[in-house]
Amino acid sequence: MQADLIHRAERAARSRALLLAIGAVVVAVAAFLRTTDTSATSEGLGWILLMAGWSLVLATGGGLALNRRMRALLNDELATANRSKALGWGFFAALLAGAVVLLVAPHSALDPAGAVRIVTASALSVAMARYAVLEWQ
Repeated sequence: MQADLIHRAERAARSRALLLAIGAVVVAVAAFLRTTDTSATSEGLGWILLMAGWSLVLATGGGLALNRRMRALLNDELATANRSKALGWGFFAALLAGAVVLLVAPHSALDPAGAVRIVTASALSVAMARYAVLEWQ
């Protein structure tokens, strides 16, 4: 029984890594699919919900629906350390994206909502991609 649970946890960890890699691509692509100023529209609310959903998956390891023993196996010390490293990468990606937006904004028609979208997408997609890579290693 314990061996079966460990096998299921390993399979779930691989699935989580794949899910986060796909999520990183979805977030990065969605950042550039906007059609209007998203600051006060349903599209803006959709972006907020997308960011909140993927942030929750990243922060919790995506195992909220799992039982306690499975979560303990899935979110072991290595997974927690990988998540911390990935969040660090996401933080620095946000800083870099913010600096780029600051330099580019005066020379382009970048609206504030677009700038926020670029910074948040950079941070979250880099963090999710890094976590996926670390989990695959």
